[in-house]
Amino acid sequence: MNACPFGKKGIFVKTYIITCGSLRKQVAAAQNKEGTHYPVVELDRRLHAEPVKMREALFDAMYDLPGDTDLVLISMGMCGGSLLGKEFRFRTVIPRVDDCISLQLHTAERNGFNLKEKNHLYLTDMEDGCLSIEKIHEQLIERHGEKQGKETFARWFDGYRHVDIVDSGFTGCHSPEYREAAERNAAMIQAEISYVDGSNIILEELVSGRWDEHFLIVDKGTVLEKRDFCTVETS
Repeated sequence: MNACPFGKKGIFVKTYIITCGSLRKQVAAAQNKEGTHYPVVELDRRLHAEPVKMREALFDAMYDLPGDTDLVLISMGMCGGSLLGKEFRFRTVIPRVDDCISLQLHTAERNGFNLKEKNHLYLTDMEDGCLSIEKIHEQLIERHGEKQGKETFARWFDGYRHVDIVDSGFTGCHSPEYREAAERNAAMIQAEISYVDGSNIILEELVSGRWDEHFLIVDKGTVLEKRDFCTVETS
């Protein structure tokens, strides 16, 4: 495990967190548990649909940080290449996971770059009063009209047989309201619904400085490639 670079646990100098908005609650919970109070820069979660735009937003946010910043903590995974191909302005620590779903599926017993199963679709929260399947269905119909939108929706979700609710302790996913919405979403693609254990351990380790092989520690000026992420096997 790498040593904490700025002294005791939680005592980093000029540290900022950049997070996808989908992990806002998890970052707050991790900081509360670990006793850290780093400023958080939140990126629009909707940018995940277009990784190029997410990359631009993330690196713009990084380059907007004060010049005397010592450390940046990224509360995201590789996320479709959002962290690849551009030069880092500051020393940066990044979870070595493929996306925010695998980040939340990571537990003390189960870890790795990509923890998602084939033909499984994962639900994490009900941000903005909706779940992802319903939202995608609405957007496709708005964009293409009812007939083409429904055909596109069916094509996109063909092959999914399971909808897994990630229970990491932050979503209220056992409430009747959540369960009802999740079942409604699963019915739209004729998939079975179940719960799968998750945790907040990756973000707790990120903010506390407990960085092991499941984190990338990137020096200033580095440009990452996909292979930099994909060296940890699932266990």
